[in-house]
Amino acid sequence: MLSERYAYQPWLDGLRTVAVAGVLLFHHSQFRPTNGGPWAGGFLGVDVFFVLSGYLITTLLLVEHGREGRISLGGFWLRRARRLLPALVVMIGLVALLAWLVLPEYEYSRLRVESLAALFYIENWTHIENGTTAVAHTWSLAVEEQWYLVWPIAVVAMLRFGRAQLDRMLFAVAGLWIVSVVLMQWLYEPESNGRVYFGTDTRSQSLLLGALLAVGLARLRRPPDTRLVRLLDPLAYIALVGLIAMFWFVDLESAFVYRGGLTLLAVLVLVVITAGLHGAGGMRRILGVAPLPALGKISYGLYLYHWPIFWWLRESRVGYGGIALLALRLSVTFVVAGVSYFLVERPARATISGKAFAIGMPVAVLLAVVAIVAATPTRGNAQQLGRLGVAFASVREDGPSDARRMLLVGDQPVLVMDQVAPIAIDDTWAAAIGSYSCNIGPGRALIGDNAVPALAECRVLLDSFEAAAGAFEPDATVVMVGPSFGADRIVQGRRLLYETDELEEALHDRLDEIRLRTAQGTDVFVVASPPCMPVSNADLDARLAWVGRVLDRYATERDARVVHPREFQCPGGQPRDLIDGPMFEGASLTAEGLRATWTWLVSQV
Repeated sequence: MLSERYAYQPWLDGLRTVAVAGVLLFHHSQFRPTNGGPWAGGFLGVDVFFVLSGYLITTLLLVEHGREGRISLGGFWLRRARRLLPALVVMIGLVALLAWLVLPEYEYSRLRVESLAALFYIENWTHIENGTTAVAHTWSLAVEEQWYLVWPIAVVAMLRFGRAQLDRMLFAVAGLWIVSVVLMQWLYEPESNGRVYFGTDTRSQSLLLGALLAVGLARLRRPPDTRLVRLLDPLAYIALVGLIAMFWFVDLESAFVYRGGLTLLAVLVLVVITAGLHGAGGMRRILGVAPLPALGKISYGLYLYHWPIFWWLRESRVGYGGIALLALRLSVTFVVAGVSYFLVERPARATISGKAFAIGMPVAVLLAVVAIVAATPTRGNAQQLGRLGVAFASVREDGPSDARRMLLVGDQPVLVMDQVAPIAIDDTWAAAIGSYSCNIGPGRALIGDNAVPALAECRVLLDSFEAAAGAFEPDATVVMVGPSFGADRIVQGRRLLYETDELEEALHDRLDEIRLRTAQGTDVFVVASPPCMPVSNADLDARLAWVGRVLDRYATERDARVVHPREFQCPGGQPRDLIDGPMFEGASLTAEGLRATWTWLVSQV
């Protein structure tokens, strides 16, 4: 019975299609929760894969043990390598090519770290401190690969007394699942969930529940009772609807995810799998409807290639968004995944001999390492100050010894440096350090009812400000705050509203912290209020005006200075006319607008 359950079943590939569809739609910008769109819980598709992997791998090991009386660890690991490594190496090579063609220099260091970590399946741990790159999605593959490395050894240990020990094994797996769940509860921090979301120990709970199902079903000595069989399909229909509902509604930043949501999702998947195996056939028919099984066959490639493709095909690059952009992204992803399946994945498993694979795969990995290192050169301060997840740009490293040095920190100042380098005004040399993904306000900003994710990279941003000040030795530090500085915020578990003393005090405390970290030799401390926003609304205008007043009060109380770029960019409330081009394009500053703002900013400081 056990070996029959492990035989190929198309409906399991159909379930894989449901899982990967959730992830792809979640990663498309239109469906991201910070944009207020649906499918905010599509990230849970990863946990569907985890449960499936836990069940299938454990079943495979139990079948081999029952048939051979032993488990060949070497054989198992070779099969996993043939299944996963070839396409991963190809993907890393493509990412290296894209990096060489389009990636800005200040992204090099962290992409190098992440790509090498992806190749050696530890990306989930580096992601905690490194933030989002073109290979960020490989964190889940790292969790599974670490599972593949450790779990067979654990199964061998638990089966060392033979099949009679399945009862004991059931309790052992249940105990390990409880440990993983408890670890998540213990380590979870509402304002920084990266550790529990990416940690192998905390995310193993879904894999372990799948393994628990495998062991439980292996203990069955006879088919389930007829009444239970009739009940399984209706329960599975409810579970499948519940799974889709979680894909649609659950928020990644919600405490519910980490306080039982992942367990609930895993249980729903267990019900679907159990019904597919022992039900009356309804679930097998639903998930076996074409083309779900066919797409499930290439689900690994779909997952593997989609994120770099989505990363490359951005709205700013292709010129359109919405459903049209989604269609383009999915079309390219399906084509690449299909080609990979037929030309890379299937030949690696079925055509290439084990000996050839054992020789050729290390060479391919080495070539991928060389490619990513060659495509991501690290230079000067970008290497010295490019802490994980942080972008650094400097006009030049060999400025005049008597030049005035200005350090820009805060919300995306690298955007300015992209356009002004290597412009110097009145012998003023500048460096900028910041992140495209972070804002410098305390806690998490609330955009509508959605909390902006507390990315891991944001935690090291302030440390990088301090490192930059020590290396650059500026005469003046300019803190650039963005529009999100006036958003409502979650700080230490409390929601602080704009126009309240509590939020103003929290903003002042954050500026004090930045000032303390950048005070090394700095004579002038300046805060630049949010820029002009020509495409705005009444609420945004009110918040920006309030931020201006908050910063003015800070300057008065703390002997600092405030400059207001919006007074230069939009005199009288209208965008300034520039000789060489418009100040804005939509809501964004043009290259000419950035250069003009830079010139004005230097004169003010």
